[in-house]
Amino acid sequence: MKASTIQHSEDGFAAVTVMVISLLGGLIVFDTVKENVNQERMAGNYAKELNAHLQSENGIAKAYNLLSDPDNQGISDDVMASTLSNTNDSGHTVSVETDANIKTINSSGFHYEGQYEMRASISLASGSGNNVFNNAITTCDGATLGGAGKVDSFNGEYDANNAGNKGDVTVLNVDASGLNLTGGTKISGDVSINGDLSISNGYVYGDAQVSGNVTVANSGAASVAGSIQATGDVSYTYTGNSYITESISSNGDVSIGYSSFTGDITYGGDDGGTLTSSRDTSTFSSTTMMTSDHVNDVGTQECDIVGLADEFDNTVDGIGSLASVEASDISFGYPTNKYIISDSGLKAYDETYNVKDWVDVDAQVETVDFLDEQTSVYVLNIKNFTNANRSLTVESGSDVTIYLSGDTSLNGSIKVEDGASLTIITESEVNMGSNGTIINVLDLNGDGEYEFESTTAVNSNNEISTIIYSGYDSASNNDYGISVAGGNDSTFTAYAPKASINVSGGGDIFGSLRSNYLNVTGGAGVHFDENISDTTVGDANSTSTPEITRWF
Repeated sequence: MKASTIQHSEDGFAAVTVMVISLLGGLIVFDTVKENVNQERMAGNYAKELNAHLQSENGIAKAYNLLSDPDNQGISDDVMASTLSNTNDSGHTVSVETDANIKTINSSGFHYEGQYEMRASISLASGSGNNVFNNAITTCDGATLGGAGKVDSFNGEYDANNAGNKGDVTVLNVDASGLNLTGGTKISGDVSINGDLSISNGYVYGDAQVSGNVTVANSGAASVAGSIQATGDVSYTYTGNSYITESISSNGDVSIGYSSFTGDITYGGDDGGTLTSSRDTSTFSSTTMMTSDHVNDVGTQECDIVGLADEFDNTVDGIGSLASVEASDISFGYPTNKYIISDSGLKAYDETYNVKDWVDVDAQVETVDFLDEQTSVYVLNIKNFTNANRSLTVESGSDVTIYLSGDTSLNGSIKVEDGASLTIITESEVNMGSNGTIINVLDLNGDGEYEFESTTAVNSNNEISTIIYSGYDSASNNDYGISVAGGNDSTFTAYAPKASINVSGGGDIFGSLRSNYLNVTGGAGVHFDENISDTTVGDANSTSTPEITRWF
């Protein structure tokens, strides 16, 4: 072979080798550049999301600062939203809703394509009832609601056919057991739950915000009519005609059965997530998998917000001093079945043949400090108030406080006339039997006779008509500090931050319940009087200071 031919072959091989090496090097460079671009995009997306988060928080902070000026506290929702919104490439839009003295701020932050949403509830009424009783049901550890009962609201007299939708339910503690709905219970309001939300047979007609898992089971009729937001997994497997009208958002997995839900689904988070469905996912409006958590934890609140435990611990001149006071020895029996209590004393109607008139009863009265107020307190033991015909009436124009020195069994009725208020304070058990009731009565005829029963939990003086402060410390969720077993309706508001409450009769409760745990069976309903939000609990300050009561 000629030398020139060999030389050309070697040159050709070298050229091909150089081309292959150059191609491989180019591919490596291209892949490196592509990876760098992806990393830059991910970093950019993270930066956008982080900045959007900051902008969302900025909207809440600006709202708080705005309301810190008393001159701005009367601002309308629309003007406030317009003032706070910033619509540049990096900013936030704000919407505002006012319910009584609570302003709910919805702040949507954005930074170019990055978006983040946050909400906060800001109270403007320091020491007002809406800080304590702003829901139909507030529990520290959780609740089980069953028996086809209803949780809703009203303004004025309750009308079951025209009930309100502010029957909200809140569970406060971070490590709470959550909310369990059974037996066809209907909640006309939002639920805000620390712990799991389990609906085996029941309905939530508002939104569900949950720090935990949500299970809408495949037995019975079960649904959530608003949106579901959960930091855990969402299992919506009911196969009947149930609806979620808005969306599902989860930081974990979402599982859908043959339900009628067709809304948006957002799933996944820091720990990943999957979407499983028994039908074609194209039937949903949209499905989005997130790579970081996008649902915030439910905001928490101090369970004993008024410091009731401290009141019982105060044994110098506080309510704890009454523990050593000997209760009045009152028989609460024949020949007397009717009693009247007022600022001026306790009277009994003597029904003996020779008397038949009201007579004074010597009752122990002490003055102590309670919730920063000097309070005149009747120290009574009404354990034997067990006759269905027995009644204790709180006279109009009087603000009466009773300290129950022992366990209370109530099978008779307590009647609170309009213009009066009754405060019951106890560390012992309160048991309302089959005929036991606490009711408000009105004088609609103006004849001085209060014979018309009323469902309103707030009297004409804008005071809570009857409030029970229970310092009972339940050993378990089944150890009840307050038990309502009757089939009759009652009107009262209960504050029992360490006690479990059991409502097992078919009667309804009009007012608000705040307890460590709540168990409802037997078809009983809890109906929130919306006017409670405008009342005061304790010693209210003269000026309104904004307080962020929830952040989520």
